[in-house]
Amino acid sequence: MDHAGEPFALTRKVMTIGRTEENDICIPSKLISRHHARLLIGPNAVIVEDTGSTNGCFVNERQVKQQLMRDGDVLAIGDLRFRLSTRTATRRDASNVIPFAENAQQKSE
Repeated sequence: MDHAGEPFALTRKVMTIGRTEENDICIPSKLISRHHARLLIGPNAVIVEDTGSTNGCFVNERQVKQQLMRDGDVLAIGDLRFRLSTRTATRRDASNVIPFAENAQQKSE
């Protein structure tokens, strides 16, 4: 999936997504709740949890409350889409890092 920005590296076991700066991944969009979702990151899996957002979370175009994500799955939050991309880390301390790339194109309305 093409994207305009740098990928988000998932470097912690739990990361939050929302429009305010206290989130680990801050996305300043009015279509994204202040505390929209949480990512639970393990060595072999990523789980996305909707934290009661107004507009919901969608994995592969299906609305979810909690969903195990696999390599290549697309997470839609607000008007943005992100593709989960796993790759082998080259640094010893980055063995759990999973890049999470933003799609620059907005979903069709």
